[in-house]
Amino acid sequence: MLRVIRRKFTRAGTVAEYFLSVVSRGGRIAWDTSEKEEFEFVHSFEQAKQAIRDVSERGIISMSTNGVSPQLRFD
Repeated sequence: MLRVIRRKFTRAGTVAEYFLSVVSRGGRIAWDTSEKEEFEFVHSFEQAKQAIRDVSERGIISMSTNGVSPQLRFD
C-alpha cells in the first residue's frame, strides 16, 4: 500500500533542513534492518538550493511523495 504524503513549505530554513536530510537506502525512503545497501541522499545540493530560492521567491512550495520519488509543485 502506497501512501501519498503532502507537505507545504513556507520558510527557506525548513526547506533546507528537509532537502538536505532525506536519505534512502536501496532506493527506498523506508527500510528494515535487513537492508544492506548504502545510504544515499534523495535530493542533490543543487535541488536544495533551487527549492530554497523557489520558496524565497514564491513564499510557498508543496511537495508530495508516494514513498519513492518526491514531486514539487508551486501554489
